Amino acid sequence: GLPWTRSYTSGQDWLQGDYKLLYGGIDAFSVTTRLRAPNGVMASIDARMATDVACRAVPQDLALPRAARRLLPNVEARYTPTTSDGFAVPEAEALLRANLRDLHFRLLGETVEPGGPEEEATYAIWVGAWQDVREAIASGSKSTSLPSACQANEDPFSGVDYPTDRRVRDDADGTVRAWMAVVAYLLTDARFLTE
Repeated sequence: GLPWTRSYTSGQDWLQGDYKLLYGGIDAFSVTTRLRAPNGVMASIDARMATDVACRAVPQDLALPRAARRLLPNVEARYTPTTSDGFAVPEAEALLRANLRDLHFRLLGETVEPGGPEEEATYAIWVGAWQDVREAIASGSKSTSLPSACQANEDPFSGVDYPTDRRVRDDADGTVRAWMAVVAYLLTDARFLTE
């Protein structure tokens, strides 16, 4: 639901603008032949797109009421698979996994079986990112605040401020950045990029 643009109101599409020629496009003047094989520059553009879009889309999605969400309808930012004391929260883990399966379907068009290898791999990415962020916050090497470009303070299209309780500015539990990691992982999948 969010384009990869300089700003949501400008309409300046990165892929059709700044990265057009680098991603294999033509300008009909100096570049008249499309690149047909992927290369390292294209892979870097893919990674940049995935990171930028995940940074913006995850907090924006979490700022919406659950019924209006496209990416994370099953979870809230505070859902973690364990308590701060290390006790398992099976209900939260089940919802996290359900949302991972939903993301696979929404972004890649694939149905992932509960407990299957794709779900386990994606869940391992979520848990690994979540643990890394929590450790970095605990050590003081990372702030609980999200980078300003990744915060959801207002509707990106209308500019209307979200109510204070719906804004996504902080990630004290590390879950918002864990969802960003998973979304970026899925956005760099060849099935997404070539759809």
